[in-house]
Amino acid sequence: MITILKANTAFDGRARLPLLRRCTSCTWAHSLAGFLILCFTIFGAPVYGYDAVADFSTNSNPNGAWSYGNLSAFTGGTLELFSTPAALTGFTGNGVGWYNGGGTPLGVVIKNTSSFTINGPSSSPSVFIPTNLVDVDGQGNIASVRWTAPGGGYYNIQGLFQRTDNNPAAVNIEILENATAQLFLSNNFTGYSNTAAFSFSNVFLAAGAVLDFAQSCPVSGNHDGTGLAATIVNVQPWITSVATSGGNLLIAGTDGVPDVTYEELTTTNLTLPFTAWLPVATNVFQANGSFSLTNVINPSIPQQYFILKF
Repeated sequence: MITILKANTAFDGRARLPLLRRCTSCTWAHSLAGFLILCFTIFGAPVYGYDAVADFSTNSNPNGAWSYGNLSAFTGGTLELFSTPAALTGFTGNGVGWYNGGGTPLGVVIKNTSSFTINGPSSSPSVFIPTNLVDVDGQGNIASVRWTAPGGGYYNIQGLFQRTDNNPAAVNIEILENATAQLFLSNNFTGYSNTAAFSFSNVFLAAGAVLDFAQSCPVSGNHDGTGLAATIVNVQPWITSVATSGGNLLIAGTDGVPDVTYEELTTTNLTLPFTAWLPVATNVFQANGSFSLTNVINPSIPQQYFILKF
């Protein structure tokens, strides 16, 4: 999808238009003397946002980029997917979850589907699950909400863990990348409604890389209720201004990954694969994520397309 803006049409600098093939477009066009059209495209992973709470579903496991199960170990462990979806029973409201199918669930992930905080049944009256968290309970195991990167790129990851049991046993919580790199750790996390926030910017993840948001109660499987909120968004630059000056086309933008190298490619034939586009410039995003490009306008070329690749 390429958006062409006709002459004298105002430019919307923050357009984010998803393209096919792992491509997100901030596109512009400039008309000169009624015949020269140039278009610019930001090339990278699609601008997608993932939300552990909003995306939760018991339709399948894995569920899109998300999956739910028990880890065999925090570091170096494998994930055994929960096999059984279920509706909550005995709570003061509605909810759904995944567990391992045993008579006594040993590991569970629960979402409150009511419009209010729900309280646990008589067997677990101290559990309170709000609407803005999924409840992750290892119950003697290491329960995990796992996210798998659908494409390579830079991602921003943020959220929090929150204790949801008003008589809480201490738990350990971790965020792991590919079951080896420890991004976040809080041992002996306790105190009802206490939170442990996390935020990571510009984390590079290859396609298929996994993040585990994991919880375990090292002492017992009781009173380990722990809520999780997590959002994951891939980083994409966008264009803030386009202008002509002295026969040059000037493009400025922001939200690039600081200090990461990018390459500008060009073609006059939009049907060519990206591997056939020609490099015209290489530069580095500034510390604040901004970038600028200068391209000489050649009136003999009826149309020309540019890609920013990083």
